[in-house]
Amino acid sequence: MKIFNIKYLCLSLVCGVILLSGCSSIGKTYMEINPEDAAHQMKKANGYYALQKFKSENNGTRSLIVFRAPQFYFAQYHWCESEKCLDGQNREQYQDIGSVGDSSDGYVLPWVSKMVRAVSFGRSKNFIEKSVEPEKPLKIKAHGRSYDQFFKVIRSCGPVYAELTPQAGRAYVVHYQVENSKCHVSVYDATDPDHLIKLP
Repeated sequence: MKIFNIKYLCLSLVCGVILLSGCSSIGKTYMEINPEDAAHQMKKANGYYALQKFKSENNGTRSLIVFRAPQFYFAQYHWCESEKCLDGQNREQYQDIGSVGDSSDGYVLPWVSKMVRAVSFGRSKNFIEKSVEPEKPLKIKAHGRSYDQFFKVIRSCGPVYAELTPQAGRAYVVHYQVENSKCHVSVYDATDPDHLIKLP
């Protein structure tokens, strides 16, 4: 597993300082200061409103997938729409979906989250939404960064994989997550964006 270069380490340290200043300078999180707007910022950043729109406009002919960012981290997503890729061997078939990054929207002051995004994630989005044809198997690949608690360094993590066969009229969330320095991809049925159901 390769250690990310010093550029990413420095960016992460800068973001850490910004995040601390956004909270500790006033002793409260943005959720404590302005709960209503903080909740709005979080939903705006994690694709909730895109899922809600799909639910209200759903005609039962398409499926929606929202790719979310891991908390405090960055992730790159790829997918393969061909059944040949389900064995994980045909790497050349994978198509780049894009990159996503979490800038702590809703937890820190809005100007802080904007600063974090500008400094650390550049052109990466908060989330990516894709309308897909149902009943076609997908192989999803993701990789990103995680913090190694033992060595105290930021490392690359992945690729990790997930499989999904979207059903007509349903929405899904694909979420690259980091837990205890390890990464994985979870898939949720998000047809009701207020009640996500984790898929096996």
